[in-house]
Amino acid sequence: MFAKPAYAILPEAPASKEEAAPNDQSTISASQDAGDDPLIAQRIQGIFDELSGFEGIAVEVSEGVVTLSGTLADADAIARAENIAGRVSGVVTVENMIERNLSIEQNLSIIGKMSELLSELVSALPLIAVALLMALVIGAIGYVIAGFRPLWKRLSPNAFLAELVASAIRFVFVIGGLVIALDMLGAGALLGAVLGGAGVVGIALGFAMRDTIENGVTTLSRARSLR
Repeated sequence: MFAKPAYAILPEAPASKEEAAPNDQSTISASQDAGDDPLIAQRIQGIFDELSGFEGIAVEVSEGVVTLSGTLADADAIARAENIAGRVSGVVTVENMIERNLSIEQNLSIIGKMSELLSELVSALPLIAVALLMALVIGAIGYVIAGFRPLWKRLSPNAFLAELVASAIRFVFVIGGLVIALDMLGAGALLGAVLGGAGVVGIALGFAMRDTIENGVTTLSRARSLR
């Protein structure tokens, strides 16, 4: 009666090493199916035909070895072609025989790219103008607020600290204006650099204000003691 339930809860025997071990995709097969080479060549050639500038690349495959020949405009495109061919299933290795095309007609495409960048810059001028205007307005507001020197002198123990507070206010508003302008332009890399620099300057201002406050408190306590 208890034999069958007891057997049911026993752990199963571990799978054999042949079944458990995954197939090693890095090894090269000892044999190759007939017709694989034409299919690989057709697949790679089809990919190149869909990419601009790669249409003239010739592809030959023998025993899984892909040979690329032809010309491309730059070294990056040559490396990209080799990378694409090496990613196709069934490829053993890639012999990259592609040469760089040094003809003037082929390399004049750089001038075309520059013209495209200039046209994009011209079309973005209204947005750049609005972003600059926003940065200037926010910075001007900071300068106006920092210009209330009687208020900062009344709230600060000495004139130097009041000037430091006014400078900090100007700095915060100017950085805020730059951050908003760069965010409007989508300049994420410059935005990170601006925020990093603002953090360093803010730390320096914090230490300066701390030292100034400590010196002011010490001066006031000495003046009171002399009285």
